Amino acid sequence: MTELAKGEADWEKAVYSKTGKALEELAERRYGLRAKARQLLVLLDGNRPLGALSGMMPSQELRGLLHDLREGGFIERQIAGGPPKAIQPIQVFPAEHSNLIAEQAPEPPLDPVRLTRTKAYLIETSQQHLGLMAAKLQQEIAQTDDATQLRSALAHWNMAIRESLAGSDVASACLSHAHELIGWKQ
Repeated sequence: MTELAKGEADWEKAVYSKTGKALEELAERRYGLRAKARQLLVLLDGNRPLGALSGMMPSQELRGLLHDLREGGFIERQIAGGPPKAIQPIQVFPAEHSNLIAEQAPEPPLDPVRLTRTKAYLIETSQQHLGLMAAKLQQEIAQTDDATQLRSALAHWNMAIRESLAGSDVASACLSHAHELIGWKQ
């Protein structure tokens, strides 16, 4: 019996969080997930139980997508009552080939003025293209204060805009403009 097929009460309380692979998919569409699977990835935040998502799509579809995302390494179940796991980066090369991986220098701090302008732009465009559905995303954007948090919020924002009816046509241009505002090369 799979974890998702256990008792309904246990299923409704289950909480899932994204892995590093999921963040790559949201930011770069690297793995080519279907739109519904990408939407579910955005909703699985390591805090919200599955019961809160059950009204958003048929139960059977939700269970199937969860199974596929778990098997694909995009999500993992949180331990009951525990804090969300830290997202681990995906290791592309085996450890014995670690000399092939370039050492990454820490990102320089963001210019506070650029960060403020970028956050304002992201919040404004999310309101314009997502309306009331943007509240949680806007909160995430507003709370960013470093490059890592901004990249995560930007990935969520980009995916939400791309998946929306009002923003799908302008998503690429909006992302380019956001990168320009913060000073990141594409």
